[in-house]
Amino acid sequence: MKRASILMALALASAGLASAQNNPESQGSSSNAWNFKSKHTAVVDQTKGIYKDGKTASGINGGMRPEEQAEILSNMFEGQSADIRKIITPQASNSKASAASGPEAAGYLDLLSLSNLTGYSPKIQALQSRLNAQASGIPGAPSLKETGKLDYETLSYPRYVFRYDLAQMETRFNAERLAAGGAPPASSSLNNQGQVLARAESAVASFEQTAKAAQAPHEITASLLRSLSAKQKEASRWISEAALLQEKSSAIERQGAFSPALHALVLSAPVGDGVKRAYIERGNSFLSSLRELASEDGRAAQLLESKSWESSLPAVAQIESRNAALSASLSRYLPDYVRTPYLLDAASKQNPAPGLWDKISAWIFSAGSQTESASRQKTDQLTQAFKDIAAGNFEAAHVVLMVAAAHSEP
Repeated sequence: MKRASILMALALASAGLASAQNNPESQGSSSNAWNFKSKHTAVVDQTKGIYKDGKTASGINGGMRPEEQAEILSNMFEGQSADIRKIITPQASNSKASAASGPEAAGYLDLLSLSNLTGYSPKIQALQSRLNAQASGIPGAPSLKETGKLDYETLSYPRYVFRYDLAQMETRFNAERLAAGGAPPASSSLNNQGQVLARAESAVASFEQTAKAAQAPHEITASLLRSLSAKQKEASRWISEAALLQEKSSAIERQGAFSPALHALVLSAPVGDGVKRAYIERGNSFLSSLRELASEDGRAAQLLESKSWESSLPAVAQIESRNAALSASLSRYLPDYVRTPYLLDAASKQNPAPGLWDKISAWIFSAGSQTESASRQKTDQLTQAFKDIAAGNFEAAHVVLMVAAAHSEP
């Protein structure tokens, strides 16, 4: 579900209410930043990283080849985390989740209550048309008859959106719970997520039960629409909070990539000390952004949890808007930052600096030197990507990494 759309619509429906303020949740301090002189400084949140295949940050830090580590980290950023982002910001994806923003989100039933409840209304027909355009992206959603008249399927349509989003979040929640294996640091967060998801499930069920009254046309009254609107807002509230908590968990999870293993690989890269320092500073900036994202998601969730949550909606919408931009930037650049040192280390080990005998052999056996040249080219490309990232040229680094990956294909 597109939380920002839902919350903005809720805010519009609650126009004139004041904004509430809460203190942001602490997510660590600058004392946890990387130290250039220390090769074994852990830069991880107190909560260990949880990965798609059940491996934790401790598994990343040892016992695996660099290629495996890079693959795990790639899954971490592009697999599980991407799935939840599709739920939260579906407009960034071409998947079926892109339709999950629903019908004008919460508050649209308030507007319908002002329409012609028993006869034709152009507003209702326009809504039915819009819902039909979205229905193909939501499993089980019906094709509405665009009569311009209110009926049960039109009024109960939000249930399909709610059920779709709940299913996606419950899948993520169960996978995270399984991966955590009941580890104490993750238990509190997971328990909180579970409680909010249960509230969301109850609120959706209440909306569905109330909507059944509309199966009898004479029961479609302004009073019913107001009741449905209130229940839709409540369901949107808890689904939005659940999504915020999962996004917060994802941001904390991704902090686990800043491990002693990654730190050591940065310091062993075949570049100058100045470049290494710059690379580490880029990492500290990413780490700070992840902490900010987690803190702001937590603050927004607290606002939705409060009794005065409706008056807090404008503040929540602002947080969501800022977080969306921050999350998009992290999703674009952070994966390249994390895996480049692993890939460079693997390439360097496969193609160490040539000695005198290696040079003589390459001159005598020219055919073999072609393979060595390709391997050396890949190492040079990854080194360049490392330097680009250190300089903040993230787009240039991304292009270089794509070229290096293409050269690796058989």
